[in-house]
Amino acid sequence: MASDITLKDALSVLSKSSPQAVEVEKSESNQNQFKEYLFIKTDIEKDFSEALMNIQPGEIIFLCGSSGDGKSAILTRYSQKRISEIKFHLDATHSLNPHSDAINELDKLFLDINTTQMPLVVGINVGMMGNYAEGGSEKLHEIKSSMKAHIQGNKTGPKHTFFDFERYPKFEFRDNAAHSNFAEAFLKRLTQPDDNPFLDLLHQHEMLGDELMLCANFKLLMRPEVQRVVVEALMKARLIKDQFMTSRALLDFIHHLLTSPQYLFDNLYAAADNELSQRITGFDPANSRTKKIDHFILQLMLALPNSEFSEFQNALTELGIQPGLSPESYIRLFYMLQGAEFSNNYHQQFSGDFASALLQKFARVWELHNNYSKSASKEDAIELNAFYNEILLDGLRRYMNRRAPNLKKKQYFLSEYNQVITAAELSLKPNLIAIARSKSKHSSSFSAFLKIGEASDSEIIVNINLYELLIKLKTGYRPNKHDKSTVLILDELVSQIIEIANQNDQLYFIDQTVQFEVEMNDEFIQVD
Repeated sequence: MASDITLKDALSVLSKSSPQAVEVEKSESNQNQFKEYLFIKTDIEKDFSEALMNIQPGEIIFLCGSSGDGKSAILTRYSQKRISEIKFHLDATHSLNPHSDAINELDKLFLDINTTQMPLVVGINVGMMGNYAEGGSEKLHEIKSSMKAHIQGNKTGPKHTFFDFERYPKFEFRDNAAHSNFAEAFLKRLTQPDDNPFLDLLHQHEMLGDELMLCANFKLLMRPEVQRVVVEALMKARLIKDQFMTSRALLDFIHHLLTSPQYLFDNLYAAADNELSQRITGFDPANSRTKKIDHFILQLMLALPNSEFSEFQNALTELGIQPGLSPESYIRLFYMLQGAEFSNNYHQQFSGDFASALLQKFARVWELHNNYSKSASKEDAIELNAFYNEILLDGLRRYMNRRAPNLKKKQYFLSEYNQVITAAELSLKPNLIAIARSKSKHSSSFSAFLKIGEASDSEIIVNINLYELLIKLKTGYRPNKHDKSTVLILDELVSQIIEIANQNDQLYFIDQTVQFEVEMNDEFIQVD
Protein backbone atom coordinates (compact mmCIF):
# COMPACT_ATOMS: atom_id res chain seq x y z
CA MET A 1 0.00 0.00 0.00
CA ALA A 2 1.05 3.57 -0.60
CA SER A 3 0.72 4.10 3.16
CA ASP A 4 2.20 1.92 5.89
CA ILE A 5 -1.12 2.19 7.76
CA THR A 6 -3.91 -0.25 6.87
CA LEU A 7 -7.63 0.27 7.44
CA LYS A 8 -7.49 -2.29 10.26
CA ASP A 9 -4.63 -0.33 11.85
CA ALA A 10 -6.63 2.89 11.65
CA LEU A 11 -9.73 1.26 13.13
CA SER A 12 -7.71 -0.12 16.05
CA VAL A 13 -8.19 3.24 17.81
CA LEU A 14 -11.78 2.06 18.46
CA SER A 15 -10.74 -1.10 20.29
CA LYS A 16 -10.85 -1.14 24.08
CA SER A 17 -7.47 -2.92 23.98
CA SER A 18 -5.93 0.04 22.15
CA PRO A 19 -3.45 2.11 24.20
CA GLN A 20 -5.61 5.12 23.32
CA ALA A 21 -8.82 3.65 24.74
CA VAL A 22 -8.03 5.49 27.99
CA GLU A 23 -6.85 9.06 27.72
CA VAL A 24 -3.66 10.16 29.44
CA GLU A 25 -2.16 13.62 29.50
CA LYS A 26 0.08 14.12 26.49
CA SER A 27 1.13 16.79 24.05
CA GLU A 28 -1.10 17.76 21.13
CA SER A 29 1.53 16.61 18.59
CA ASN A 30 1.13 12.97 19.67
CA GLN A 31 -2.57 12.81 18.96
CA ASN A 32 -3.57 10.06 16.57
CA GLN A 33 -4.91 11.60 13.36
CA PHE A 34 -7.68 9.02 13.04
CA LYS A 35 -8.81 9.48 16.60
CA GLU A 36 -8.81 13.23 16.09
CA TYR A 37 -10.90 12.83 12.94
CA LEU A 38 -13.52 10.83 14.86
CA PHE A 39 -13.85 13.44 17.61
CA ILE A 40 -17.49 14.46 18.20
CA LYS A 41 -18.41 17.14 20.71
CA THR A 42 -21.20 15.73 22.85
CA ASP A 43 -23.92 17.69 24.63
CA ILE A 44 -22.27 17.17 28.01
CA GLU A 45 -18.97 18.48 26.67
CA LYS A 46 -20.67 21.54 25.19
CA ASP A 47 -22.24 22.37 28.56
CA PHE A 48 -18.99 21.61 30.41
CA SER A 49 -17.01 23.83 28.02
CA GLU A 50 -19.40 26.73 28.52
CA ALA A 51 -19.20 26.40 32.32
CA LEU A 52 -15.41 26.25 32.13
CA MET A 53 -15.34 29.57 30.26
CA ASN A 54 -17.14 31.22 33.19
CA ILE A 55 -15.52 29.44 36.14
CA GLN A 56 -14.75 31.70 39.08
CA PRO A 57 -12.04 31.61 41.80
CA GLY A 58 -12.88 28.99 44.44
CA GLU A 59 -15.48 27.33 42.22
CA ILE A 60 -15.37 23.55 41.64
CA ILE A 61 -16.73 21.76 38.56
CA PHE A 62 -17.31 18.02 38.89
CA LEU A 63 -17.43 15.86 35.77
CA CYS A 64 -18.91 12.59 36.96
CA GLY A 65 -20.06 9.28 35.53
CA SER A 66 -18.97 5.66 35.20
CA SER A 67 -15.80 4.07 33.92
CA GLY A 68 -15.61 4.37 30.13
CA ASP A 69 -18.03 7.30 29.83
CA GLY A 70 -15.36 9.59 28.42
CA LYS A 71 -14.50 11.80 31.41
CA SER A 72 -10.76 11.46 30.89
CA ALA A 73 -10.98 12.32 27.18
CA ILE A 74 -12.83 15.58 27.90
CA LEU A 75 -10.65 16.55 30.86
CA THR A 76 -7.43 15.84 28.97
CA ARG A 77 -8.42 18.15 26.11
CA TYR A 78 -9.27 21.08 28.36
CA SER A 79 -6.47 20.60 30.89
CA GLN A 80 -3.95 21.11 28.10
CA LYS A 81 -5.56 24.42 27.15
CA ARG A 82 -6.21 25.90 30.62
CA ILE A 83 -3.51 24.31 32.76
CA SER A 84 -2.09 27.64 33.96
CA GLU A 85 -5.49 29.04 35.01
CA ILE A 86 -7.39 26.05 36.41
CA LYS A 87 -6.40 23.11 38.59
CA PHE A 88 -7.44 19.81 36.97
CA HIS A 89 -7.73 16.56 38.94
CA LEU A 90 -8.40 13.99 36.22
CA ASP A 91 -9.16 10.88 38.30
CA ALA A 92 -10.50 11.08 41.84
CA THR A 93 -11.01 7.31 42.04
CA HIS A 94 -7.39 6.45 42.82
CA SER A 95 -4.59 7.96 44.84
CA LEU A 96 -1.24 8.68 43.24
CA ASN A 97 0.38 8.50 46.67
CA PRO A 98 0.99 4.91 47.84
CA HIS A 99 0.74 6.08 51.48
CA SER A 100 -2.67 7.74 51.01
CA ASP A 101 -6.09 6.60 49.84
CA ALA A 102 -8.36 8.41 47.36
CA ILE A 103 -10.49 10.04 50.10
CA ASN A 104 -7.45 11.47 51.88
CA GLU A 105 -6.09 12.78 48.59
CA LEU A 106 -9.38 14.52 47.85
CA ASP A 107 -9.33 16.02 51.37
CA LYS A 108 -5.91 17.48 50.65
CA LEU A 109 -6.98 18.72 47.21
CA PHE A 110 -10.11 20.48 48.47
CA LEU A 111 -8.32 22.01 51.49
CA ASP A 112 -5.62 23.39 49.16
CA ILE A 113 -8.28 24.93 46.92
CA ASN A 114 -9.97 26.50 49.94
CA THR A 115 -6.65 28.22 50.65
CA THR A 116 -5.56 29.20 47.13
CA GLN A 117 -9.09 29.81 45.75
CA MET A 118 -7.84 28.49 42.39
CA PRO A 119 -10.70 27.17 40.20
CA LEU A 120 -10.83 23.36 40.27
CA VAL A 121 -12.13 20.70 37.88
CA VAL A 122 -12.50 17.13 39.16
CA GLY A 123 -13.22 13.94 37.25
CA ILE A 124 -14.96 11.50 39.57
CA ASN A 125 -16.96 8.26 39.44
CA VAL A 126 -20.41 8.41 41.00
CA GLY A 127 -19.53 5.59 43.40
CA MET A 128 -16.45 7.44 44.61
CA MET A 129 -18.53 10.58 45.08
CA GLY A 130 -20.88 8.68 47.37
CA ASN A 131 -17.92 7.31 49.34
CA TYR A 132 -16.42 10.75 49.77
CA ALA A 133 -19.75 12.30 50.77
CA GLU A 134 -19.82 9.81 53.66
CA GLY A 135 -16.14 9.55 54.53
CA GLY A 136 -14.52 12.89 53.66
CA SER A 137 -13.23 15.39 56.18
CA GLU A 138 -15.85 17.23 58.23
CA LYS A 139 -13.90 20.43 57.51
CA LEU A 140 -15.24 20.10 53.94
CA HIS A 141 -18.91 19.65 54.87
CA GLU A 142 -20.07 22.13 52.17
CA ILE A 143 -18.52 20.03 49.40
CA LYS A 144 -19.85 16.81 50.96
CA SER A 145 -23.33 18.34 51.23
CA SER A 146 -23.24 19.33 47.55
CA MET A 147 -22.22 15.81 46.57
CA LYS A 148 -25.08 14.30 48.58
CA ALA A 149 -27.51 16.80 47.05
CA HIS A 150 -26.37 15.94 43.52
CA ILE A 151 -26.71 12.20 44.13
CA GLN A 152 -30.24 12.75 45.48
CA GLY A 153 -31.18 15.07 42.59
CA ASN A 154 -31.38 18.17 44.77
CA LYS A 155 -29.89 21.66 44.42
CA THR A 156 -26.16 21.84 45.12
CA GLY A 157 -24.01 24.57 46.69
CA PRO A 158 -23.52 27.82 44.74
CA LYS A 159 -19.81 27.20 44.10
CA HIS A 160 -20.21 23.59 43.02
CA THR A 161 -21.34 22.58 39.52
CA PHE A 162 -21.94 18.97 38.50
CA PHE A 163 -22.02 17.50 34.99
CA ASP A 164 -23.15 13.89 35.14
CA PHE A 165 -23.06 11.54 32.13
CA GLU A 166 -26.02 9.67 33.59
CA ARG A 167 -28.15 12.78 33.12
CA TYR A 168 -27.33 12.99 29.43
CA PRO A 169 -29.20 9.90 28.14
CA LYS A 170 -27.50 7.85 25.42
CA PHE A 171 -30.90 6.99 23.89
CA GLU A 172 -34.19 8.75 23.36
CA PHE A 173 -37.49 8.22 21.58
CA ARG A 174 -38.52 10.53 18.73
CA ASP A 175 -41.24 9.93 16.16
CA ASN A 176 -42.02 6.50 17.65
CA ALA A 177 -38.46 5.32 17.01
CA ALA A 178 -35.29 4.80 19.04
CA HIS A 179 -32.47 7.26 18.56
CA SER A 180 -28.98 7.71 19.96
CA ASN A 181 -27.51 11.09 19.16
CA PHE A 182 -23.98 10.01 19.97
CA ALA A 183 -24.06 6.61 18.23
CA GLU A 184 -25.75 8.03 15.13
CA ALA A 185 -23.37 11.00 14.92
CA PHE A 186 -20.37 8.71 15.37
CA LEU A 187 -21.47 6.24 12.68
CA LYS A 188 -22.10 9.08 10.23
CA ARG A 189 -18.72 10.61 10.98
CA LEU A 190 -16.89 7.30 10.60
CA THR A 191 -18.51 6.54 7.23
CA GLN A 192 -19.05 9.98 5.67
CA PRO A 193 -18.14 9.99 1.95
CA ASP A 194 -16.04 13.19 1.86
CA ASP A 195 -12.69 14.11 3.45
CA ASN A 196 -12.58 10.80 5.32
CA PRO A 197 -9.12 9.28 5.97
CA PHE A 198 -10.71 5.88 6.68
CA LEU A 199 -12.35 5.92 3.25
CA ASP A 200 -8.99 6.73 1.63
CA LEU A 201 -7.56 3.55 3.14
CA LEU A 202 -10.65 1.57 2.02
CA HIS A 203 -10.11 2.69 -1.59
CA GLN A 204 -6.44 1.68 -1.42
CA HIS A 205 -7.41 -1.83 -0.29
CA GLU A 206 -9.99 -2.10 -3.07
CA MET A 207 -7.36 -1.11 -5.67
CA LEU A 208 -5.02 -3.80 -4.39
CA GLY A 209 -7.76 -6.39 -3.94
CA ASP A 210 -6.96 -7.18 -0.31
CA GLU A 211 -8.86 -7.01 3.02
CA LEU A 212 -12.07 -7.85 1.12
CA MET A 213 -14.11 -8.81 4.21
CA LEU A 214 -13.17 -5.62 6.06
CA CYS A 215 -13.96 -3.50 2.99
CA ALA A 216 -17.35 -5.18 2.59
CA ASN A 217 -18.17 -4.53 6.23
CA PHE A 218 -17.20 -0.88 6.00
CA LYS A 219 -19.28 -0.38 2.85
CA LEU A 220 -22.26 -2.03 4.55
CA LEU A 221 -21.93 0.26 7.55
CA MET A 222 -21.97 3.25 5.22
CA ARG A 223 -25.63 2.51 4.43
CA PRO A 224 -28.11 4.53 6.58
CA GLU A 225 -30.53 1.58 6.90
CA VAL A 226 -27.73 -0.61 8.29
CA GLN A 227 -26.83 2.09 10.80
CA ARG A 228 -30.50 2.19 11.86
CA VAL A 229 -30.48 -1.58 12.53
CA VAL A 230 -27.31 -1.20 14.62
CA VAL A 231 -28.82 1.62 16.70
CA GLU A 232 -32.03 -0.36 17.25
CA ALA A 233 -29.99 -3.38 18.38
CA LEU A 234 -28.18 -1.17 20.89
CA MET A 235 -31.49 0.22 22.12
CA LYS A 236 -32.88 -3.30 22.61
CA ALA A 237 -29.80 -4.18 24.66
CA ARG A 238 -30.47 -1.12 26.82
CA LEU A 239 -34.20 -1.60 27.27
CA ILE A 240 -34.63 -5.37 27.34
CA LYS A 241 -31.28 -6.49 28.78
CA ASP A 242 -30.77 -3.39 30.96
CA GLN A 243 -27.30 -2.88 29.46
CA PHE A 244 -25.77 0.59 29.82
CA MET A 245 -23.72 1.95 26.93
CA THR A 246 -20.51 3.83 27.64
CA SER A 247 -18.57 5.61 24.91
CA ARG A 248 -15.72 3.13 25.24
CA ALA A 249 -18.07 0.12 24.96
CA LEU A 250 -19.72 1.59 21.84
CA LEU A 251 -16.41 2.23 20.06
CA ASP A 252 -15.19 -1.28 20.91
CA PHE A 253 -18.50 -2.69 19.62
CA ILE A 254 -18.10 -0.88 16.26
CA HIS A 255 -14.54 -2.22 16.07
CA HIS A 256 -15.94 -5.74 16.57
CA LEU A 257 -18.57 -5.25 13.85
CA LEU A 258 -16.02 -4.16 11.29
CA THR A 259 -12.90 -6.19 12.03
CA SER A 260 -14.10 -9.56 13.37
CA PRO A 261 -13.58 -12.40 10.86
CA GLN A 262 -17.13 -12.54 9.49
CA TYR A 263 -19.44 -10.24 7.58
CA LEU A 264 -20.95 -7.39 9.57
CA PHE A 265 -24.43 -8.94 9.67
CA ASP A 266 -22.96 -12.06 11.32
CA ASN A 267 -20.67 -10.07 13.61
CA LEU A 268 -23.66 -8.11 14.93
CA TYR A 269 -25.09 -11.29 16.51
CA ALA A 270 -21.82 -13.06 17.35
CA ALA A 271 -20.82 -12.86 21.01
CA ALA A 272 -17.43 -11.24 21.54
CA ASP A 273 -15.45 -9.85 24.44
CA ASN A 274 -17.72 -6.83 24.49
CA GLU A 275 -20.58 -6.19 26.91
CA LEU A 276 -22.89 -4.82 24.19
CA SER A 277 -22.23 -7.69 21.80
CA GLN A 278 -22.99 -10.27 24.49
CA ARG A 279 -26.45 -8.74 25.07
CA ILE A 280 -27.37 -8.38 21.39
CA THR A 281 -26.89 -12.06 20.51
CA GLY A 282 -30.33 -12.81 21.95
CA PHE A 283 -32.00 -10.72 19.21
CA ASP A 284 -30.59 -12.78 16.32
CA PRO A 285 -33.17 -12.74 13.45
CA ALA A 286 -31.79 -16.09 12.29
CA ASN A 287 -33.77 -17.59 15.16
CA SER A 288 -37.01 -16.41 13.54
CA ARG A 289 -39.16 -19.23 12.24
CA THR A 290 -41.95 -18.49 9.79
CA LYS A 291 -43.31 -20.39 6.82
CA LYS A 292 -41.53 -18.10 4.37
CA ILE A 293 -38.17 -18.22 6.18
CA ASP A 294 -38.33 -22.01 6.59
CA HIS A 295 -39.13 -22.36 2.88
CA PHE A 296 -36.10 -20.22 1.98
CA ILE A 297 -33.80 -22.27 4.24
CA LEU A 298 -35.04 -25.56 2.77
CA GLN A 299 -34.70 -24.26 -0.79
CA LEU A 300 -31.12 -23.14 -0.13
CA MET A 301 -30.11 -26.37 1.59
CA LEU A 302 -31.50 -28.46 -1.28
CA ALA A 303 -29.83 -26.16 -3.84
CA LEU A 304 -33.13 -25.66 -5.69
CA PRO A 305 -32.99 -23.14 -8.54
CA ASN A 306 -34.23 -19.61 -7.79
CA SER A 307 -33.53 -17.02 -10.48
CA GLU A 308 -34.62 -14.05 -8.32
CA PHE A 309 -32.29 -15.04 -5.51
CA SER A 310 -29.44 -15.69 -7.96
CA GLU A 311 -29.84 -12.17 -9.35
CA PHE A 312 -29.79 -10.79 -5.80
CA GLN A 313 -26.67 -12.81 -4.94
CA ASN A 314 -24.85 -11.49 -8.00
CA ALA A 315 -25.68 -7.92 -7.03
CA LEU A 316 -24.27 -8.50 -3.53
CA THR A 317 -20.81 -8.88 -5.03
CA GLU A 318 -20.90 -5.10 -5.63
CA LEU A 319 -20.81 -4.77 -1.84
CA GLY A 320 -18.03 -7.33 -1.60
CA ILE A 321 -20.32 -10.08 -0.30
CA GLN A 322 -19.53 -13.37 -2.01
CA PRO A 323 -22.09 -16.16 -2.75
CA GLY A 324 -22.30 -19.35 -0.73
CA LEU A 325 -23.28 -17.99 2.67
CA SER A 326 -25.16 -20.12 5.19
CA PRO A 327 -28.97 -19.75 5.38
CA GLU A 328 -28.58 -18.04 8.79
CA SER A 329 -26.20 -15.47 7.33
CA TYR A 330 -28.60 -14.63 4.49
CA ILE A 331 -31.46 -14.19 6.97
CA ARG A 332 -29.36 -11.76 9.00
CA LEU A 333 -28.45 -9.92 5.80
CA PHE A 334 -32.12 -9.68 4.76
CA TYR A 335 -32.93 -8.29 8.20
CA MET A 336 -30.14 -5.72 8.02
CA LEU A 337 -31.19 -4.53 4.56
CA GLN A 338 -34.95 -4.65 5.15
CA GLY A 339 -35.32 -0.87 4.87
CA ALA A 340 -33.11 -0.60 1.77
CA GLU A 341 -33.73 -0.55 -1.95
CA PHE A 342 -31.20 -2.98 -3.37
CA SER A 343 -30.99 -4.89 -6.64
CA ASN A 344 -34.32 -6.65 -7.33
CA ASN A 345 -35.34 -6.21 -3.64
CA TYR A 346 -35.54 -9.96 -3.11
CA HIS A 347 -34.80 -9.38 0.58
CA GLN A 348 -37.89 -7.23 1.13
CA GLN A 349 -40.28 -10.19 0.85
CA PHE A 350 -39.11 -11.21 4.35
CA SER A 351 -39.68 -7.82 6.01
CA GLY A 352 -43.04 -8.91 7.42
CA ASP A 353 -41.42 -11.97 8.98
CA PHE A 354 -39.03 -9.75 10.90
CA ALA A 355 -41.64 -7.26 12.02
CA SER A 356 -41.34 -6.78 15.76
CA ALA A 357 -43.53 -3.90 16.79
CA LEU A 358 -42.66 -4.14 20.49
CA LEU A 359 -40.00 -1.42 20.41
CA GLN A 360 -42.15 0.89 18.27
CA LYS A 361 -45.23 0.36 20.44
CA PHE A 362 -43.29 0.99 23.64
CA ALA A 363 -41.80 4.13 22.10
CA ARG A 364 -45.29 5.37 21.26
CA VAL A 365 -46.66 4.79 24.78
CA TRP A 366 -43.54 6.41 26.25
CA GLU A 367 -44.10 9.49 24.07
CA LEU A 368 -47.80 9.63 24.96
CA HIS A 369 -46.90 9.81 28.64
CA ASN A 370 -44.01 12.20 28.22
CA ASN A 371 -45.96 14.65 26.04
CA TYR A 372 -49.36 14.43 27.69
CA SER A 373 -51.02 17.64 28.86
CA LYS A 374 -54.52 19.00 29.37
CA SER A 375 -54.37 20.32 25.79
CA ALA A 376 -53.49 16.91 24.30
CA SER A 377 -55.27 16.06 21.07
CA LYS A 378 -58.37 13.87 21.19
CA GLU A 379 -56.51 11.16 19.27
CA ASP A 380 -53.63 11.09 21.79
CA ALA A 381 -56.05 11.00 24.74
CA ILE A 382 -57.93 8.07 23.18
CA GLU A 383 -54.66 6.22 22.52
CA LEU A 384 -53.45 6.82 26.08
CA ASN A 385 -56.73 5.57 27.55
CA ALA A 386 -56.47 2.49 25.31
CA PHE A 387 -53.08 1.66 26.85
CA TYR A 388 -54.49 1.87 30.37
CA ASN A 389 -57.75 0.03 29.75
CA GLU A 390 -56.68 -2.57 27.18
CA ILE A 391 -53.11 -3.31 28.30
CA LEU A 392 -52.23 -2.14 31.82
CA LEU A 393 -55.55 -2.67 33.63
CA ASP A 394 -56.57 -5.71 31.62
CA GLY A 395 -53.17 -7.36 32.14
CA LEU A 396 -53.14 -6.41 35.82
CA ARG A 397 -56.62 -7.86 36.39
CA ARG A 398 -55.73 -11.10 34.59
CA TYR A 399 -52.58 -11.39 36.72
CA MET A 400 -54.41 -10.73 40.01
CA ASN A 401 -57.29 -13.06 39.07
CA ARG A 402 -55.21 -15.90 37.63
CA ARG A 403 -56.46 -18.17 40.46
CA ALA A 404 -60.04 -16.99 39.95
CA PRO A 405 -60.50 -16.29 36.22
CA ASN A 406 -64.31 -16.27 36.47
CA LEU A 407 -64.51 -13.15 38.62
CA LYS A 408 -66.55 -10.31 37.13
CA LYS A 409 -64.86 -7.39 35.36
CA LYS A 410 -64.39 -5.07 38.34
CA GLN A 411 -63.82 -7.81 40.91
CA TYR A 412 -60.26 -8.45 42.13
CA PHE A 413 -58.97 -11.58 43.86
CA LEU A 414 -57.69 -10.98 47.41
CA SER A 415 -57.18 -14.40 48.98
CA GLU A 416 -58.30 -18.02 49.14
CA TYR A 417 -58.91 -20.15 52.24
CA ASN A 418 -60.42 -23.66 52.27
CA GLN A 419 -61.40 -23.20 48.59
CA VAL A 420 -63.36 -20.04 49.42
CA ILE A 421 -62.22 -17.03 47.42
CA THR A 422 -62.30 -13.52 48.85
CA ALA A 423 -62.65 -10.71 46.29
CA ALA A 424 -63.42 -6.99 46.25
CA GLU A 425 -64.95 -4.69 43.68
CA LEU A 426 -62.74 -1.74 42.80
CA SER A 427 -62.66 1.11 40.31
CA LEU A 428 -59.23 1.49 38.69
CA LYS A 429 -58.61 4.19 36.09
CA PRO A 430 -55.75 6.36 34.78
CA ASN A 431 -54.82 9.42 36.81
CA LEU A 432 -54.57 11.96 33.98
CA ILE A 433 -53.58 14.85 36.28
CA ALA A 434 -50.56 12.92 37.58
CA ILE A 435 -49.62 11.84 34.04
CA ALA A 436 -49.62 15.46 32.85
CA ARG A 437 -47.32 16.48 35.73
CA SER A 438 -44.81 13.67 35.22
CA LYS A 439 -42.01 13.67 32.63
CA SER A 440 -39.77 10.66 32.00
CA LYS A 441 -36.11 11.29 32.81
CA HIS A 442 -34.91 8.25 30.88
CA SER A 443 -36.05 6.41 27.78
CA SER A 444 -35.76 3.06 29.57
CA SER A 445 -39.08 3.50 31.38
CA PHE A 446 -42.04 5.76 32.10
CA SER A 447 -44.34 6.23 35.10
CA ALA A 448 -47.93 5.05 34.76
CA PHE A 449 -50.39 6.52 37.26
CA LEU A 450 -53.57 4.88 38.51
CA LYS A 451 -56.42 6.14 40.64
CA ILE A 452 -57.60 3.29 42.85
CA GLY A 453 -61.11 3.90 44.12
CA GLU A 454 -62.01 7.47 44.90
CA ALA A 455 -58.91 8.80 46.63
CA SER A 456 -55.90 6.48 46.45
CA ASP A 457 -53.23 7.07 43.81
CA SER A 458 -50.52 4.69 42.68
CA GLU A 459 -47.45 4.95 40.46
CA ILE A 460 -45.90 2.04 38.60
CA ILE A 461 -42.63 2.19 36.66
CA VAL A 462 -43.19 0.55 33.27
CA ASN A 463 -40.16 -0.69 31.35
CA ILE A 464 -40.27 -2.59 28.07
CA ASN A 465 -40.14 -5.99 29.80
CA LEU A 466 -43.18 -5.17 31.95
CA TYR A 467 -44.94 -3.75 28.90
CA GLU A 468 -44.32 -6.99 27.00
CA LEU A 469 -45.49 -9.08 29.97
CA LEU A 470 -48.76 -7.11 30.19
CA ILE A 471 -49.41 -7.81 26.50
CA LYS A 472 -48.66 -11.51 27.00
CA LEU A 473 -51.03 -11.69 29.97
CA LYS A 474 -53.88 -10.68 27.65
CA THR A 475 -53.30 -13.87 25.66
CA GLY A 476 -53.40 -16.14 28.74
CA TYR A 477 -49.64 -16.25 29.35
CA ARG A 478 -48.57 -17.44 32.81
CA PRO A 479 -45.36 -15.81 34.15
CA ASN A 480 -42.45 -18.14 34.95
CA LYS A 481 -39.05 -17.91 36.63
CA HIS A 482 -37.62 -15.96 33.67
CA ASP A 483 -40.08 -13.15 34.41
CA LYS A 484 -39.07 -12.90 38.07
CA SER A 485 -37.62 -9.37 38.05
CA THR A 486 -40.55 -8.02 36.03
CA VAL A 487 -43.16 -9.75 38.19
CA LEU A 488 -41.67 -8.06 41.26
CA ILE A 489 -42.77 -4.68 39.85
CA LEU A 490 -46.25 -6.05 39.24
CA ASP A 491 -46.44 -7.63 42.70
CA GLU A 492 -45.64 -4.30 44.33
CA LEU A 493 -48.67 -2.72 42.66
CA VAL A 494 -50.83 -5.73 43.51
CA SER A 495 -49.88 -5.36 47.18
CA GLN A 496 -51.01 -1.73 47.13
CA ILE A 497 -54.33 -2.67 45.52
CA ILE A 498 -54.97 -5.49 48.01
CA GLU A 499 -54.21 -3.19 50.94
CA ILE A 500 -56.77 -0.67 49.67
CA ALA A 501 -59.31 -3.37 48.74
CA ASN A 502 -59.18 -4.89 52.23
CA GLN A 503 -60.51 -1.58 53.56
CA ASN A 504 -63.51 -1.76 51.26
CA ASP A 505 -66.96 -1.82 52.82
CA GLN A 506 -67.97 -4.66 50.49
CA LEU A 507 -66.29 -8.04 50.11
CA TYR A 508 -67.30 -11.13 48.12
CA PHE A 509 -66.89 -14.69 49.39
CA ILE A 510 -67.16 -17.28 46.64
CA ASP A 511 -67.03 -21.04 46.86
CA GLN A 512 -67.52 -23.41 43.96
CA THR A 513 -71.27 -22.85 43.74
CA VAL A 514 -72.33 -19.84 45.81
CA GLN A 515 -71.33 -16.18 46.01
CA PHE A 516 -71.94 -14.15 49.17
CA GLU A 517 -71.70 -10.37 49.30
CA VAL A 518 -70.75 -9.05 52.74
CA GLU A 519 -71.29 -5.33 53.33
CA MET A 520 -70.41 -3.20 56.36
CA ASN A 521 -73.41 -0.94 57.02
CA ASP A 522 -72.72 1.44 59.91
CA GLU A 523 -71.88 -0.99 62.74
CA PHE A 524 -73.70 -3.98 61.24
CA ILE A 525 -72.60 -6.64 58.77
CA GLN A 526 -75.11 -7.37 56.04
CA VAL A 527 -74.90 -10.59 54.02
CA ASP A 528 -76.62 -10.93 50.63
